[in-house]
Amino acid sequence: MPSIIIFMKRLLCICTSVACLIFIPKNESAQTVSNASVKDQHNHLFTYGKSTFSSNVPLNEINTRAFRYFRKRYPNVEDEKWQWTDKGMSVVIEDSTSQTRIFFDDKGGFVSSAKAYTEYGIGPVLKDELSKLFPDYKILSVTEDFDGHKILYWITMSKDDSIKSVEVRSEDGDAVDIMKTFSKP
Repeated sequence: MPSIIIFMKRLLCICTSVACLIFIPKNESAQTVSNASVKDQHNHLFTYGKSTFSSNVPLNEINTRAFRYFRKRYPNVEDEKWQWTDKGMSVVIEDSTSQTRIFFDDKGGFVSSAKAYTEYGIGPVLKDELSKLFPDYKILSVTEDFDGHKILYWITMSKDDSIKSVEVRSEDGDAVDIMKTFSKP
C-alpha cells in the first residue's frame, strides 16, 4: 500500500511539473493552487503570541499534537493556514520564494511535508551536482518531499525547447542519487 501512495505522489508531481511548463507564461511566474479538500469553507483568524494565522478549522479542532509539532519546528512563522484534508490536517506556509505544506494524520502525527520553490531555494550541493550532470539546463521548479527519513526532489529543467524532469533522493542531506530522468524533446 505505501508503494502505491509513493507512486501516486510521484505521478502527481510529474503531471504538475509538466502542466506548469505547458501553461507557464514567458515571464516565468506562477500561481499556487491549493488542492486540499476541506470540510468547512469558513476561514477563521487567530492570534498566537505575536503571530496570526488563518484556518478553515475552528481553533478548538486544530490538533494540539500537530500544532505543537509545527510551532516547535517553525517558531518564527506567521500567517500559516491550517486546513482539513481527506486524512487529517495540513498547514501551509508561504513566502515570496516558496510554498510549504505539512501534512498530519487525524491524530496529529507528522506524515510528510512538501515544499515547492524555484532554483533560488535549492541547496548548493544539489545545485552543483545537477549543473555537472545537466550542463546548460536551467532549473524551473523544485518539489521537495520529506517523509521524516529521506528527501525526494522532483526537479524540472529546460534547455532551449527541451524539458527534463529529474527525480533525486537524498537520505543524509549531502549524498545525491539521481533516480530517474524523463525528457520531452
